[in-house]
Amino acid sequence: MAGVPKQVVNAIRSVAFMLDEVEDSHINTTLREALDSQMTEFTSDFKLLVEDAKEKFDEHVKTVGKQRTDMAAPPPAQSRPLTNTYASALINPPAHANPKVAAREGIKARQFMIQGLDGSKLSHLDASQLKAEFNRTLSELGLTGGKVRSVVKTRSGGTIIEADTDEVAVWLASSMNQGRLCEKLGPKAEFRTREYNIIAFNVPTDINPEEANHRLEICEANGLESTTIGSTKWAKAINRRSLTQRTAHLLLKFDNANAANRAITNGLLICNRKCQVERTRKEPIRCLKCQGWNHFAKDCVEEKDKCGNCAGLHRTSSCTVNERACVSCKTGDHASWSRTCPAFTKRVADFDVRNPDNSLQFFPTADAWTWSQVEKSTVAPTVRAPVPVPASAVNQARLSKVQLGKRPMQDRRQYDTYIPDYSSMLAIPELDDTAGWFEETRSSRLGPVQVAPSSQPPGPGPSGGAFNNSNNSNENPPMPNA
Repeated sequence: MAGVPKQVVNAIRSVAFMLDEVEDSHINTTLREALDSQMTEFTSDFKLLVEDAKEKFDEHVKTVGKQRTDMAAPPPAQSRPLTNTYASALINPPAHANPKVAAREGIKARQFMIQGLDGSKLSHLDASQLKAEFNRTLSELGLTGGKVRSVVKTRSGGTIIEADTDEVAVWLASSMNQGRLCEKLGPKAEFRTREYNIIAFNVPTDINPEEANHRLEICEANGLESTTIGSTKWAKAINRRSLTQRTAHLLLKFDNANAANRAITNGLLICNRKCQVERTRKEPIRCLKCQGWNHFAKDCVEEKDKCGNCAGLHRTSSCTVNERACVSCKTGDHASWSRTCPAFTKRVADFDVRNPDNSLQFFPTADAWTWSQVEKSTVAPTVRAPVPVPASAVNQARLSKVQLGKRPMQDRRQYDTYIPDYSSMLAIPELDDTAGWFEETRSSRLGPVQVAPSSQPPGPGPSGGAFNNSNNSNENPPMPNA
């Protein structure tokens, strides 16, 4: 714009600025209108989509409700409680479960223990008469399509009834039906829950099994319900402990299989000490009178007692000699109660074959891992032929008390292991484990079940409680181990 006056240049520039503003305003207006149009269209489409989805959802809900209404009611066999009870756990055992074990657990699921019939009108009836009376009473209470298959009386005074079908077992598992049945049977009749017996090793002796507060403390320290542990008892009498003993094995009864399995898996915290836990298992019964097998001392037909320490003709509690001799093996290198006894190991192996549930490490539940088995050696135990030991050889092999005290600790554990008697804690049915109610009578670390002679009934221990069981007839000498 050379040669153009300054006033004209300013006027042209002013017009140019005004045109720019007009153009910006026009562009903004155009964009606003386009955006408003697009948002309006989008909002309309979204409303249509939501309404269509709502209609489809309502239609689907109506269809599902109609299908549920039209469905037939499930049969009684399928209407089971979805809890980890014995019955629900055995509906579908895992594929790796032993068929014999699964069958036995199925029998246990249909069994019920009733106490308090001794003083009732049914106390004079035998097993067959009791069975007929139970079936008649169940029929009066409205149970149809099933009955009681068998009735067994136990040594503890209880009565075990077995249902013939799962439907009857479900009916009997109802607390309301149990109350109605007990009213018919007698004023003292009551159903007992199944207990699961475990053993905790190397528990500090500071606790008192008789004290309820101590049991509550164990439950609280391990996150258990206050009623989970029903009772506790030392595996060995207190008066048989050594003076320097600070730990011992403790027997516990749990009322819940899941809690017992959790204790076996994780151990128990007792007196700030983590204790290993195992399930107790059955072993052959050894008589404390004749040191024989498969009978109780009160049923023993032998006239004279035999010592479990030296095989002499006297009671084990009155033994004063130091040498060891086995009645079963007729050898002089171990006692009759030793776990290294070949006769005992052979009988345990045969007993485990007849009782496959001994192979279970846990109590079977709905969880497949609870059916796992204990790993055992594949080498079968052998029984040495009885070899008579001359008296001269025994005398030469005798050790003085000083020499006995200087023996290595591992030798003491191997040959002088104390076998505790805790059979009095467990009520064993009076039959070949057909009932299987109290199936646990030992631990894999402990010895055979020992039954005291009837002439020496168990009594309270030094602290005055039955749990100590200091007067029970386990006649083995006190040993330093737990």
